[in-house]
Amino acid sequence: MLSKEVKRYLGVRKYSTSSSSFDPTKLIGQVYEQYNVNINHRDSILYALSVGFSQDPMNISHFRFTYENDQNFQIFPSMSAALALHKFPSFLNLPGFPQHDPFKILHGEEDVEILKPIQIENGDQYKVVEKIMDMQDKGKFTSLIVEKSIQNLRSQEVHSRVISTYVMLGLTGYGYKGSYKSPSFPKKPERNPDHESEERTSPNQAILYRLNGDLNPLHIDPRKAAISKFDRPILHGLCTFGNSSRVAYDKFVNDDATKIQRIVSRFTAHVFPGETLKVSLWKQDDHTIYYETDVKERGVTALKGYMLLN
Repeated sequence: MLSKEVKRYLGVRKYSTSSSSFDPTKLIGQVYEQYNVNINHRDSILYALSVGFSQDPMNISHFRFTYENDQNFQIFPSMSAALALHKFPSFLNLPGFPQHDPFKILHGEEDVEILKPIQIENGDQYKVVEKIMDMQDKGKFTSLIVEKSIQNLRSQEVHSRVISTYVMLGLTGYGYKGSYKSPSFPKKPERNPDHESEERTSPNQAILYRLNGDLNPLHIDPRKAAISKFDRPILHGLCTFGNSSRVAYDKFVNDDATKIQRIVSRFTAHVFPGETLKVSLWKQDDHTIYYETDVKERGVTALKGYMLLN
């Protein structure tokens, strides 16, 4: 049984075993969440620090993300993924959604498209609109694909579009295969990386990162991590996503994050806070950076992905 405080965090009305007697086509296209997000310098700086910017306080090139008085201050693009996760997993509250244990939901892929940079200098406010894109019975699990649009409240323009794929373990038997296709990944180059970096994550990095809005106790409470069969809390996948994006930016984007058009990653293994991330980068052309992020201590790949530049 989940504790009352965990259920309160999750905000779900049900969490028992999955049902195969539902029609996913009635859920596809439904908006299940809308909420406003107020973004200020503090929020943006907190995010940047939590994914590794300004580890060297003398690196003034990072001030554009960590110092509010920098004349080029901007929000690092991967922050859109964090802004769009404040209400996870509220799709479980959608009428007709099958019962499911929220601790049996894994993050499979993340696709962040930047249509227009989010601004905070002009006082604009934003809202997040989340809807079900697809559900696919994979035999042992369901791939749930959701779209999250970050919209300007004043102009109604969409600034970022985030497509998240979640793996729902044990939710199967309904047979629907869906139509959504994951983004095609560039082929890994058959040559040595153009750049490699190693950075040790801090032991308390998950505690810092969760302040961006992902309050899942899996990332802070050893007792809750044990429910998911981990011997200690794990780092947020989106923290590793942000870390890897930062390394690619530092090496190839030349101090202008507005060049980043899209970031796509596939999560393949967990990371424990305090482990060392080895990020390997391949610049395929002027617009495409392929990367893989490995956990040095365990020799596993935590994620792989690519960044597109305009």
